[in-house]
Amino acid sequence: MERGGSRNRPPPRSAGPLPGRRAAAPTRSIGLPPRPCAGPAHATLRDGVPAPNRSCPDLVVVACADLDCDALGWLGLGRHEAHVMANAGGVVTDDALADLVSARRVLGVSRIVIVQHHPCALLSPGEPAGWPLDPMDRLRASLLRLVQVPLFLPAHAIRGVLGGAGGLALVGPPA
Repeated sequence: MERGGSRNRPPPRSAGPLPGRRAAAPTRSIGLPPRPCAGPAHATLRDGVPAPNRSCPDLVVVACADLDCDALGWLGLGRHEAHVMANAGGVVTDDALADLVSARRVLGVSRIVIVQHHPCALLSPGEPAGWPLDPMDRLRASLLRLVQVPLFLPAHAIRGVLGGAGGLALVGPPA
């Protein structure tokens, strides 16, 4: 008998998009500008829904790593439609800022959505230290950090979403 189990095990199935979960232009519903890709933005049609150009995922979603935070589902996005950065609380920390600057330079990111939720099992009250306790204020503080750093992104390309028991709340760019 071989070590490590049976070789006759079927290969794992890929988890494709769920039926009815995708929208034709999901990020437009939260007010982000359309993707500025060179070439066709939608290459083929599948079941009447335009398939995104996979060579240009210009959207980064900064989201909480908690299992209760379904960032892509809340935004109506499928796999490969956005780069996802997950951390505790979806807060834009110094490390997250450094990653976003790299994503802007290397990956050509031109839109950012921050997705947080309340209550969050990964954040204790007062975490991260020095951040507001109110979830909406914490989201606004994260958005403000994106405008203040040298990302060279216009404010209209940055949005925030706060999820919770009461549904989703959209937060626009800081003034």
